[in-house]
Amino acid sequence: MKLTGRGSSLLLLILCVLFFTNCKKQKINDYYYKVENDVLAPEILPSFPVANSTISGVSVIHIVGTVKDDETPTRGGKLLSCTLRVNEVDGGGIVIKTLKNENLPVDGLLGFSYNKSFPAPTTNGHIYEVAIVAKDYANRTASLQYLFYY
Repeated sequence: MKLTGRGSSLLLLILCVLFFTNCKKQKINDYYYKVENDVLAPEILPSFPVANSTISGVSVIHIVGTVKDDETPTRGGKLLSCTLRVNEVDGGGIVIKTLKNENLPVDGLLGFSYNKSFPAPTTNGHIYEVAIVAKDYANRTASLQYLFYY
């Protein structure tokens, strides 16, 4: 059977559509998050204040950092949830007052930078505990807890 004119043009068009559609699907699938491949827990990277540091002379205390998730060392992951809590504690670690207890809006993200604040006390001698818990879609969890002083 010999194709000429319209028949050959139609066949060429069908082959091109199938080729490009198949390539496009493969490319999208190469970058799609796969929970079964997620071997790494989220990572919590505080910037300020650092653990066991002392802050003074400010009217507002900022808690700043980043939470990120990788599926593998070379591929981004997908965060499910992250909770940030800041407590004022006594010298024995007993909670005096909770100043922040927030679920950060991380669902579906590769990473998230946070900057949360609260008014600084008017006197010195306060101890604060920061606790952050992050979870990804593979149900891997990371947590970090540290103290700083005012």
